[in-house]
Amino acid sequence: MNLSQVYLNPRRKLVDEVVDWLCREERVRLVDGAHSLSHLMVIVPTAQSGRRLRLKLAERMGAAIPPEIRLPQQLLLGEDFRRETEDDEIAGRTDELLAFQEALGEKGTLDVAAQFSDIRGILGGNALTFADVADRIGDILTDETADFEIERWKGFAELEERYFAALAKRGKTDRIVAMKKVIADPPRLEG
Repeated sequence: MNLSQVYLNPRRKLVDEVVDWLCREERVRLVDGAHSLSHLMVIVPTAQSGRRLRLKLAERMGAAIPPEIRLPQQLLLGEDFRRETEDDEIAGRTDELLAFQEALGEKGTLDVAAQFSDIRGILGGNALTFADVADRIGDILTDETADFEIERWKGFAELEERYFAALAKRGKTDRIVAMKKVIADPPRLEG
């Protein structure tokens, strides 16, 4: 793996700087007659920033094969991580949905389970669980809705505990919990 550091102009929008850097002639390859950046990987902080990058690249290059765009958690918990740790017990999307359905009890429709799983996925981008938010929300909010929000997130944290128990019954580990373990003791990558 060839890694290098690049310093970008902090006075410009980051997405514009990245697109300029990616679109330099020496980086763009021709694959079957199409411009391609597929030999490159860009790590973005959020899914939205990845969408903005793809959009800017499309505006700039037209029809082109984009680079591989990954979120940090995809690197930590992707196939390479699973192969490296031989941990096939990390819950996938189906496991999460079934566990949330079980944790929700009679309210456990697939739609509601998917909403909770999606919210956890967004929080997972910052290695946060419902319990983490419940612990911190009181320090963040100070207006009249603070009490309501604190109670709501405590309820989410209780739901999350039932979700963890449902995953454990299936012999699965939550991916955010697994990510926190990796962050605490990161794998050593070559290069």
